[in-house]
Amino acid sequence: MAAQNLLPQGLSPTLVRVLPFAVYMAFIALAELGELTGIFMPTPENLSLLYPVKALCTTVALVVCLRHCPEISWRHLREGKATLLALLAGILVFVLWINLDQPWAVIGDPVSFQHDAAPEGFPRLSLIVCRFLGAAVVVPLAEELFWRSWLIRYLQAKDWLAVPFAKPHLFSFLAVNILFALEHHMVLAGFVAGAIYTALLYRTSSVTQCVLAHPLFTLRQRMKGNADFSPKHVCLLEKAWAITEKVLAVPPEFVPIFMFRAGEASPISQRTFRQTLSDLSL
Repeated sequence: MAAQNLLPQGLSPTLVRVLPFAVYMAFIALAELGELTGIFMPTPENLSLLYPVKALCTTVALVVCLRHCPEISWRHLREGKATLLALLAGILVFVLWINLDQPWAVIGDPVSFQHDAAPEGFPRLSLIVCRFLGAAVVVPLAEELFWRSWLIRYLQAKDWLAVPFAKPHLFSFLAVNILFALEHHMVLAGFVAGAIYTALLYRTSSVTQCVLAHPLFTLRQRMKGNADFSPKHVCLLEKAWAITEKVLAVPPEFVPIFMFRAGEASPISQRTFRQTLSDLSL
């Protein structure tokens, strides 16, 4: 196959699409193994400090592999209608995700990200930036490359590289999105998000557009309940929130309801706003 001949010896089309995700998941498996053997205790603080290593290793795998994955091309973002659709899909997933957290629709307890595990100053800032870039760039690329570039086509045909992205296939649709859901703490929300991204793939034939739609979903997953914001950060974010309201020209309660959950951050006040900020782990 022509696409295979373009790859360096030893790099198969499957490997370059699976490796980044496998590297990321390997760190999760190693943390579990470390707990079983007593070598490493996966406390929120330890996992937070390990995150930069996990993100860096996954980034290296992406740098090596993406050059051999032509379906990931930022030129696809020049297609205005498809890009707008991807952004709308991301917003839709964000809104649905925060309202699909019923107890019966979740598995296990999420581990919160402890940005204060690093010393104040540059180390903590670096950890926050690393977490943000990991959630907004690294994870979406690794996941979409695995789920919607490789697995969804691999399940359809032996010659999976020849399978068009726009070809709906019931078995691969269900299999990929069920597995995608089980990867996440909020299973129902994960399935809905995966289904929307797969529908976006069918509509745009672009994995890149799925990558674009993914960060809002990933960032919302990282919102936990124990962040500690300084008064300066709260003041800056309050100002940003006020500017957002003016730009959107909507009632003050609309933005908190839209971005979080009705009744949780409305109306805006110092107390409720601070409580809303405590949901963020950045």
